[in-house]
Amino acid sequence: MDDGSIQLCSRTIACIYYLTKDWQAEYGGELVDLEAHGGPKVHVPQYNSVVMFRVPRWHEVRPVIGDRPRYSVFGWFLEPGKLYDLNVSPHEQQQQQTQQRDAGQQDMQQAAARSKRKETRPGKAEQMQLKAKKQVRKQKTKSSSKTPKGKKEKAVQIAPTAAN
Repeated sequence: MDDGSIQLCSRTIACIYYLTKDWQAEYGGELVDLEAHGGPKVHVPQYNSVVMFRVPRWHEVRPVIGDRPRYSVFGWFLEPGKLYDLNVSPHEQQQQQTQQRDAGQQDMQQAAARSKRKETRPGKAEQMQLKAKKQVRKQKTKSSSKTPKGKKEKAVQIAPTAAN
């Protein structure tokens, strides 16, 4: 930028201008569109022609074979911001999108399950009441286990025996 600041940008359109006359496919250097419908499409460089395509798009340029140079000018149109991840094949992009979608669905299912558990869980006041009731039951159980209901405890006195 003019003020020295740095702006993150993403390529949106790639542009290749071919400058070599009489180029043949056997010389190599072809542009191969790996995402073309029906499979990869090969573009042989033609003098004074331009090839443009949206980015990201998987493509390759085959190596030049022999001593003849192939001249071209290439560049990109840019937009501010990070619009996509680099180095991800179409297959990997599809997998990432599927994983993100599945993770989103799992998150939604987990949130729904948490919400459902919250609905069935008693609130704080109810929890305290339940706890108090349990303690009362526990005390009743302890006291009732000492003597059966309806019966009174008998006091038994043991008299000391005389020693001979």
